[in-house]
Formats: sequence, C-alpha cells, structure tokens
Amino acid sequence: MTKEGLLEILSLLDRAGIRYWIEGGWGVDALAGEQTREHADLDIDLDATQAHQAVSLLRANGFTTLHDMLPVRMELRHPSLGDIDIHPIMVGSDDSARQADGEGGFYEFKPEYFGEAIFEGRRIRCITLEGQLLFHTGYEPQAKDLFDLLTLRRLAEGACRP
Repeated sequence: MTKEGLLEILSLLDRAGIRYWIEGGWGVDALAGEQTREHADLDIDLDATQAHQAVSLLRANGFTTLHDMLPVRMELRHPSLGDIDIHPIMVGSDDSARQADGEGGFYEFKPEYFGEAIFEGRRIRCITLEGQLLFHTGYEPQAKDLFDLLTLRRLAEGACRP
C-alpha cells in the first residue's frame, strides 16, 4: 500500500464520518510523522457501531472481501489502493475500547491508547506510542515488526520527530 493509497482511504472514511484509528506499520509511521518503510496493508481499528457502514462504503468504492472473520476482523482488497485489515472495536463512554478476541472473549484497551498524530500535514487518528508498544507484543515478530519496534523505541527516546 502506498502513502497515496493510505491517504485516499482515510479521506474516504473521513468524508463518511467513520471513526477509526490506524495501527500497525502505518500507525507507527503516523507517530513518526513520515513513512519509514513499505507496507503491505493498512491495519485499522473502526468503531464497531460503524463497521457495517464502513465495509459497505469500501465495497462501493472497489474493495472486495478477502477474509471475513467478524466480529474479530475483516480483510479487504482494492486493485490499486491495496489491502485493509479492519478490526472493529466497541468504544465505551469513557473512550476505553474492547475488541473480540476470536475465542469468545475480549481484548480491553485503555483510553490512552487512542490518539492523533500529524502525517503528511494532516491530523490522523492513530494508536498512541504506548498502545503501539503493547500491540507489538505477544507474537513472534517478523522483520517488519522489529523495524517498527525500533522506530517506536526511538520515538519513546525522543530520537524521531513526533
């Protein structure tokens, strides 16, 4: 997925008033304020109350379903914009969130994990540094994950621009 593809998808969601927070590699890049590596897809958390609306909007704009594992996640593909990995989250009145875990339970997320960053001159909702560090644990990291962790650690140390 290119930076232009990312921005086009986010603009589409913004125009429709869909609440989202990007995570994964693009979320790390949003925090860094610049693209740091190539990305295969966009990992995005969507307000679960708007997930159906978002999927319908994406399908109407050329996306097709690759894998439907809702309520946990859904993967979509666009022939020129790339792949999206959607994670519906239930946002609480205190801005905490819950995500289905695929085994009948939930992951619980603190409000502090949901923030914003400036990327390409625009404000983008994304998972915060604290949240990204947590989300990059609990699995065997690939090379891209190790690179993202290095970027996150540099951000935590103030070595990258926020």
